[in-house]
Amino acid sequence: MIHRVSNSELYTPEDLKDHSGVAFVIMDDSCEKVLIQNHIKIGKWTIPAGKVRPGSSLEETIVEEAFEEAGLIVKRVTFLKDRMFVYKKNGVIVNTHSHVFRVLEYDGVPQNKEPHKHSEQLFMEINDIYKLPDLSDVTRLWLGIPDD
Repeated sequence: MIHRVSNSELYTPEDLKDHSGVAFVIMDDSCEKVLIQNHIKIGKWTIPAGKVRPGSSLEETIVEEAFEEAGLIVKRVTFLKDRMFVYKKNGVIVNTHSHVFRVLEYDGVPQNKEPHKHSEQLFMEINDIYKLPDLSDVTRLWLGIPDD
């Protein structure tokens, strides 16, 4: 299945190349809520995510992205699942190998460090995340929601 993505004017050259990505579940101290962001470029709610840079490992990317997006210092993660997604962006077919992890340990208090990328960033109960109108593919993968 090819997924179409909106907001094509915001694509970078890297967005139009095949790549690997990471997404990660960060729970609050009570382990009842998950950090979620309203991502401007994709127009969807998503767990934190990012592209793996050449030469970086999946785990290194999680550490970098968590700090860049939320000011968190990730100490320990565990792999949950992965999947290949195929997108059509500006007429270009882009293959993205997405890997979902759970952050088991981190330091810091989340703050939206990239408001130009995320209009909102907050902890939300999982049941409420299921009710959001637009979820990213990696968030749907993590939640076990099948493709439309």
